[in-house]
Amino acid sequence: MISALLNILWVVLGGFVMALGWWLAGMLCAITIIGLP
Repeated sequence: MISALLNILWVVLGGFVMALGWWLAGMLCAITIIGLP
């Protein structure tokens, strides 16, 4: 519970661009079958 609140706080305080980058990288790995183990 506390980690979820801290994650939301981190995203709000400026981690939005980096979170978006990691989300995009995750989507690319999911789309290409090679990215999934």
